Amino acid sequence: MKKLMIFGVLLCAMFLSVHSVKATEGIKMSVVNGGHSYEEVKGTLKSNPDGVNVLLKGYNNEGLLLNMETGRVLKKFEEIGSSIIVNDFGNAYVYTDKYDSQTFHEDTFGNIDAIDRHNLPVGFIQNSNTFITKSRYNDEMSAYDLESNQIIFKNSIGKSNQILVGQDIAIVRGNSITILNAQGEFKTLLEFDSTIKNAVFTPDNAMLIVSTEEGVTVWDTSNYQKKDVQFIGTENASNLVVDRSNSYIALRNKDLQFRLYNFKTGDRIYTEKDNKKVAKNQLALSNKAQYLLINKTVYSGENIETYVENIMLPNEWKTLELGYYYEPWVRVQRANGKVEDVTKGVSFHPNNIDVAYVNPENNYLVANQLGNVTVIAKYLGFEVKRDFKVVDTEKPLLRGVKNISVYANTGAKALQGMKAIDIGEGDLTKVIKVSGKFNANVPGVYKLTYTVKDRSGNTATAKRTITVKYNPSKNMYLFSNGNYSSKYLFNKDGTIRSTPTIASLVRTSYGELSSELGVEVKTTQKLTFKKLVIKSNGKTLTKSLTGSAYYSGSKNEYVIKKLTAADRKWIKNNIHANKKATVSVITKKKTINKTLTSKQAQGLLDGVLMYDYKKAQ
Repeated sequence: MKKLMIFGVLLCAMFLSVHSVKATEGIKMSVVNGGHSYEEVKGTLKSNPDGVNVLLKGYNNEGLLLNMETGRVLKKFEEIGSSIIVNDFGNAYVYTDKYDSQTFHEDTFGNIDAIDRHNLPVGFIQNSNTFITKSRYNDEMSAYDLESNQIIFKNSIGKSNQILVGQDIAIVRGNSITILNAQGEFKTLLEFDSTIKNAVFTPDNAMLIVSTEEGVTVWDTSNYQKKDVQFIGTENASNLVVDRSNSYIALRNKDLQFRLYNFKTGDRIYTEKDNKKVAKNQLALSNKAQYLLINKTVYSGENIETYVENIMLPNEWKTLELGYYYEPWVRVQRANGKVEDVTKGVSFHPNNIDVAYVNPENNYLVANQLGNVTVIAKYLGFEVKRDFKVVDTEKPLLRGVKNISVYANTGAKALQGMKAIDIGEGDLTKVIKVSGKFNANVPGVYKLTYTVKDRSGNTATAKRTITVKYNPSKNMYLFSNGNYSSKYLFNKDGTIRSTPTIASLVRTSYGELSSELGVEVKTTQKLTFKKLVIKSNGKTLTKSLTGSAYYSGSKNEYVIKKLTAADRKWIKNNIHANKKATVSVITKKKTINKTLTSKQAQGLLDGVLMYDYKKAQ
């Protein structure tokens, strides 16, 4: 069995258990010999203990003796006309269109003068050299003794469909069978509810098998009482063949398909040849069905004893888990005593598809809803059922549980990036409960606990940390040219608030971000910038301004310097609103010194943080 977990439309899956199985769909039967040219099976030689020598009628009425074990034709003889019969001593009597007889195998009787040339042989009386014939032209039946070459008796039998000869004589008419003893005397009458399609004595003559439109029945020939053996689905069997040991019966059913049964129990033996079309009178079985002749091919029956006697649902499987796939699985009991688990060829049929249904894509049973359901498992022609309760013991799954960092004032939620999925109920995100304080607008570190419970009481918990980072965007102006600058250092119209001004900027150009440092000085004379020195937190950052972009106006001069990653790191580590910071702008003519106010320091830091913020978006 395979049990697979699903979420809604298979959001996730995993194998929970796998049983090693031997897949089978009926007994395998290998071919022993190829096809032979013949029209019908005429019988098996009774003196052959294994029943492997089969008499066949070939094309142009040629007689054949075939050994099913080797597939060899042992003997060919003259045309056999329409009839050939065999007695218990192995003597075969062949009636030909030449109106004479032949025997072969052990004894030779030669031509029999007493036989009316218009009579066709039907069969030998058990353990005798007396055989029964039926006239071609009237409703007369006669008995002849081969040894004395005399007629024993003659009977007028009326219209008949079939005459069987064993220890008794059975005359089939419509829906009745008249039983006569070996002397041609009336013994009993068997009547049926529907037309008789076929009848046959078993090889030991202990039983009479009768096929009608209602099915196949078996009768004890010692008293002609019906035996309690039932064959399922074999109505209208037009051919019936029993092996020498009375262990197996093969037949051609109403749809002309091959079927095999254990004759002692009535158990159906499912083979790979089931449903194979069979021509009329082209079935034969050797002793204990070691060989099976079907149409013109002989198959090995060496695996017959591995047929399935019974199936069951394994005891390991007691409940269905909500939201799981179940691979079809049965445990089979074989005739040879072996017990095996089988999945191939097994199908499930639930009685309540709201609670459990079969997925048409893979034939798996899906436990879809809490409740009770009866599941019928079918394999070959067997079926077994069991009542199940669909239960839910699986905790919901909390997904996206990982520590995260967010910026303040961005609308972050405590459940950001998280979902709760339940195997039976689907999305339970809305019912997740959050424990712990959280304010998405105040920078800080928040430790939160999450809990979610499904209707069955299964509970899942998880913990994580959300770090809310300072958001510099609230202290920045976005100017029309796509650049960001600090509100503490610039006015909304872009003019500077104080000089000398030092500001970190974020420029955007064609979607690309650039982190820059701007230095601006009001002056009445042209200055040449050389260096910028920033001191704070006991650390110093010196930047060369030589060769930087230089801009000059009537009231101010300024330069733009790109910041490296190391520069940004220094500013983030050392500049803060509550820390003293000094700026020295060294020009060719003079040095301008200024101590930054807390807002100016914050403005310098905000520009660097704004670059990180935009990069993170």
